[in-house]
Amino acid sequence: MAPCCMTETIKEWLAKAEGDFRTAQREMQAADSPNYDAVCFHAQQCVEKLVEAMKDSKEGSGLLKQQCRKLKDDINQWLSQISKIPDQGGST
Repeated sequence: MAPCCMTETIKEWLAKAEGDFRTAQREMQAADSPNYDAVCFHAQQCVEKLVEAMKDSKEGSGLLKQQCRKLKDDINQWLSQISKIPDQGGST
């Protein structure tokens, strides 16, 4: 259960960030032609939404910080997987 200082706005930002993270994970694990541009886009969106949640948090609640740390750890683990992907030779 969320503490009283976590507003509905913060909860929405966190839910959206988690949704972007899950979408990026699914695309990363796609067996047939994963879209790495979409992976990067959703990872970036996840981070932006976490930043918005932190900005909206007046007290930087412990639960919010804990959730952000968990997502950061997940993203770092996931980025280590991305770094192992061979260059596709495509343009950006």
